[in-house]
Amino acid sequence: MRILFGNPSRLLFRRAMSSTPKHRVLLTRRLPPQAQARLESIQDIDLIKWDNPDTPIPRSDLLKHVKEGVEGLLVLLTEKIDEEVLEAAGERLKVVSTMSGGFS
Repeated sequence: MRILFGNPSRLLFRRAMSSTPKHRVLLTRRLPPQAQARLESIQDIDLIKWDNPDTPIPRSDLLKHVKEGVEGLLVLLTEKIDEEVLEAAGERLKVVSTMSGGFS
């Protein structure tokens, strides 16, 4: 399993053939409106969204979705991505990306 941290746009990729299966991506929080719209417009991903802006995704829901099989996780710092999550995801998980910002 390869885990990448960094720019969420790296999570977004397209396949040349429309007959290929969709990539399942779990989005654990709502993104800023433009980013959310861009992500939702990509046709070759099956976007699973935790759509409650006020609370982080419950750990039980996070584990449930990764066990069902996702290729990508787009998370915030509120989600603990540890050995339990990675093992639950198995080999299908290819990318873990975090949306964060800040400066010193």
